Amino acid sequence: MPKKSTSNKLKAAPSKKAKSLSINGAIGGYEAINHDNSRRRSPPRWTAAEEWHLNSTQRIAMSANARDLARNMPLVVSAMKKHVSFITDLNFHACTADRGFNRALEQWWIEECRPERFDAASRHSWQRSLRLTEACRLLDGDVGWLKIGNGARRGCVQVIEGDRIGTPTMMLPDDFDPQFWSNGVQIDTATGRALNYAICNRMGGTGKVLDRVVPARNLMLHAHYGFRFDQVRGVSVIAAAMNQFRDCAETIDYAYAKVKLSQIMGWIVTRDDDGTGPVFGAGTVDYQQDTDADGENDAAPVIDPKMSAPFVTELNKGEDIKLLESGTPSTETMAFIRFTVQLALSTLGIPYCMWDENFGSYAGQKAAISQYLYTCRDHIADLRWLAMQHARWAMGLAIIDNELILPSGKDFDFVDNSFEFVSGEFPWSDQVKDARSTAMEIAMGLTNPYRAAQERGTRAEDNADKTQQFIEYCESIGLPVTYTDSTLFAPNVVSDGNANDSTKPY
Repeated sequence: MPKKSTSNKLKAAPSKKAKSLSINGAIGGYEAINHDNSRRRSPPRWTAAEEWHLNSTQRIAMSANARDLARNMPLVVSAMKKHVSFITDLNFHACTADRGFNRALEQWWIEECRPERFDAASRHSWQRSLRLTEACRLLDGDVGWLKIGNGARRGCVQVIEGDRIGTPTMMLPDDFDPQFWSNGVQIDTATGRALNYAICNRMGGTGKVLDRVVPARNLMLHAHYGFRFDQVRGVSVIAAAMNQFRDCAETIDYAYAKVKLSQIMGWIVTRDDDGTGPVFGAGTVDYQQDTDADGENDAAPVIDPKMSAPFVTELNKGEDIKLLESGTPSTETMAFIRFTVQLALSTLGIPYCMWDENFGSYAGQKAAISQYLYTCRDHIADLRWLAMQHARWAMGLAIIDNELILPSGKDFDFVDNSFEFVSGEFPWSDQVKDARSTAMEIAMGLTNPYRAAQERGTRAEDNADKTQQFIEYCESIGLPVTYTDSTLFAPNVVSDGNANDSTKPY
């Protein structure tokens, strides 16, 4: 532990004065943890470190809010599934000059991805863990992969959810000084670098008990950093939209209530005790018994809404009976709900047409999804970096343990940059146009057959080998095989409004 000096002490939480300023709007904060109170406040007048806006207690409240939305709101579940599906489609590919070693490396990786080889709890495979990791970052702000380098689970990863990283409040060791920590992270005050992480166990509903302190080099933190360099912990991607999600859910609930009310038959009766009314319909309606002494029945009719047949009722002169009904949600209400949904989904960059497939034309949908794919690149880069860190560490252990045999004369540097994680290709509905587009990009040098095959989850060499093997087999049995000339995919060259021969490439 560092020496206790005033210059390098970190505040684990804001002081009472700072809390008061934050509540009054002087510093500002996250409205996602203040849904029930008024969100109409004056703009902040001061700035502070991001950790002051979201201390340990507030982080738990925000995570609880986000997880509750993920449990109960279909819109949030749908948005999460789409986001995670786009972000986590990463395929491991070896890319050394030794094709034989490439196959061995990829086969080793397949074994490493099994639950019993990857997860310390032997519950989740690498692929599933990657999806859950991105989902945790989406809701909690960050999540950690703790590397296990010793013992029976050597080479496995223990995933630490974000709420388990924090400054504990109970059963602290004697040498643990919370004022040197911020949200469970010990920081080098000179550089801002994380030195250690406090891993806690949950106790009861909100209590935390310190389990262990691990060096930062052993924990790979997958966090979302919004717009601050000095931010220590990640913040939920949907923090700015949590209240919009809740408002949308409440609006939909009210709309459901209105729709249900319109399906319930009700009656409005206007009475005047002078005379008798006409008969309408068939059946009977009973009147209540009158307790007056005048001998006349002045009570209102009693109509049973559970009657299965049309009914007849006799009304006094001047009495009237009408059906009470309520209109379904208006077009203005539906438009407002759609706007609220669009606003909430925009925090993830998800276009509205990905939630409502009937919204917009095909061209408009493709343009919107193309923009979304562009915004996904930052998230994919973060997740790819996490995967690369883990793969390098796992390869190093495998080489030391002789589980991964390198080619003769090669060392770890040979495999350090000999692999990559390639994102899968988005499956557009028009496969013919996609195939033509890929062929054009290859012809123009914008991509290559290796990359195109990797994006589809295959290997270019394997495709070529299997194609050659198939052709040789067909020739051996006398079956002619013809493959379409790839020049048919070459784009037309237009000059002065006239298209040249489409079979000629650029």
